[in-house]
Amino acid sequence: MKNKIINIILILILLITIIISSFIKEKREIEPEDPYINIYKLKTNKKENYLFYGDSLTMYYPIDIFFEDLQKVNTGTNSYRLEEMKDNNHNLVEVYNPTHIIIETGVDEVVREEKNEIEIYNGIINIIKQIKKDRPYAKIYLESLYPTRDIEKNKKIKNINKMLKEYTKDKKIKYINIYPHLLENNLLKKDYAEDEIHLTENAYARVSTHIRAALKNEKSNYNNVYNINPEKNEKIVFIGDSLTDFYPINEYFENINIINNGISGYTTADLLERLNEFVYEEKPSKVFLNIGINDMSKTEETQEEIFNNINLIISNIKKNCPETKIYLESLYPINNSNDQKIKQSAIESRNMKEINYINKKLKEKYKDSDVTYINVYNKLLDNNNLLKLTYTIEGLHLTNTGYNKVSEVLLPYIAE
Repeated sequence: MKNKIINIILILILLITIIISSFIKEKREIEPEDPYINIYKLKTNKKENYLFYGDSLTMYYPIDIFFEDLQKVNTGTNSYRLEEMKDNNHNLVEVYNPTHIIIETGVDEVVREEKNEIEIYNGIINIIKQIKKDRPYAKIYLESLYPTRDIEKNKKIKNINKMLKEYTKDKKIKYINIYPHLLENNLLKKDYAEDEIHLTENAYARVSTHIRAALKNEKSNYNNVYNINPEKNEKIVFIGDSLTDFYPINEYFENINIINNGISGYTTADLLERLNEFVYEEKPSKVFLNIGINDMSKTEETQEEIFNNINLIISNIKKNCPETKIYLESLYPINNSNDQKIKQSAIESRNMKEINYINKKLKEKYKDSDVTYINVYNKLLDNNNLLKLTYTIEGLHLTNTGYNKVSEVLLPYIAE
């Protein structure tokens, strides 16, 4: 009798476990996906290897900055002719054994003016055919030719791009239409140009968003690679000091109405004086605030006074723009190590102890409020709890790698 009762109890426990497991699984399956595409989180594994293959525009592409999460290699070569690329395909495939190949080429050929549009188009197609023959299981991504600072050359490039886009439609090749995102008045945007054809790092930041979107297996030739669909009247304003001012945010979140009102050198007191111009008159739907780091070196304010000034900025915004959603970024970390990259003249009297204190106080104050506190600080730290060296120029300001990480952190808040 006793054994029978024990068996019944075990059966009941098993049934309850199955029911609970089923419920959890069902709940997990119907859980809605994020309403945006997080291009910073690529599903990769150790077996994947990404080959960036092209001419000088690929050679100068700082892929280590924008693709830290990938196993990759840059085989871009200056003045690479299409015939040379095709002949060298087999060697590259043998050496690197890539699972993903991102191709950029053709602009150097347009500039040389040795071939017409059809010849350049055919040259690129021959490269693709050879790659498919040498590495049939690799995923191929073809970038459009980039624009130049020459209007006549751009006409040729547009025609070649049109043919390439048509060719890739049913060939299981991902076409990445980057060309229109680098344009201004039908020319390569002046701020993006190192010279007539080569790109600045900010331009490569924009290129990277589209490549990452393509690698995410989503459309990358529409205007908004993150699939963020803000309302027509939505306006987002960023306010702060140089860490905001130097943030090329429109390169990361293009075609979203974002205004960067950061001013280099600003303190909390400076910002308080210009809130009317920077925020109230703009009437933004969202405001992102990052301020306070300069108070530590430019004023004699205590950490409590800096904390109180940040609170005053927030309360003034709430009072004058009650419909505006406020996002408060933590103060960013600094790196005051003895590394040769660090300039103590930039760090001055700023210190991590004060930064941590202010961040802790801000996090506690806005924990259960209508102000969203964003802990960017933790995402920028290295193993020594300092600003990661690859994220900083000199210990205080950020590199594009740093802003890449910041963009990753801010993406869900911009998207919501």
